[in-house]
Amino acid sequence: LPIYVRRIPETRAFLERPKTGTRYGEEFLRIAAALWGSRDRARLVRVSLLWLAINGWAGSAMYLFFQYAMSERGWTAEDVQLLPLGTIPLGLALYAASGFVMDRFGRRPAATLYLAACFVTTVVCYQATNDRAVYWAYCTLFGLNGVWVVVTTWTLELFPTASRSTALAIANNLVGRMGLVFGPMLGG
Repeated sequence: LPIYVRRIPETRAFLERPKTGTRYGEEFLRIAAALWGSRDRARLVRVSLLWLAINGWAGSAMYLFFQYAMSERGWTAEDVQLLPLGTIPLGLALYAASGFVMDRFGRRPAATLYLAACFVTTVVCYQATNDRAVYWAYCTLFGLNGVWVVVTTWTLELFPTASRSTALAIANNLVGRMGLVFGPMLGG
């Protein structure tokens, strides 16, 4: 990180933007109010609901797995230790593929594909009776977190440049993260 901080330059767009002289949070509130009062409000609500669903899925399917595997499936600590052998290569491959898929086929088809795959793979992961199927389904779920890349890109591109980061902050970090909190409660 120290190397990156010193060697990666700031973007020209950021350096050339006018300095507002506002205190921390004031600019966010100003842009958020403008977003809410604009024609982009409905889009912000829809994309926030999408993020809520994605985070609810991630919180339920991903975070509850170890509890499920050990208490419901009878996996041991040794069994769980084998997961990185599948999660790391599949995770990297499917995560990297998300960029290719969205650039090749578009944001909406990529999001649809990844979300459908998340649903099907989650069902397999938690309903399969064969431990190998459960193992590979969980490893696949790990890679399907590439949906975050697709929906982050999509979210940013749906809004004007001046409000993109604020829209993403509201949709994912403010509204969407409630899915991480409440998803496991509902899933559990």
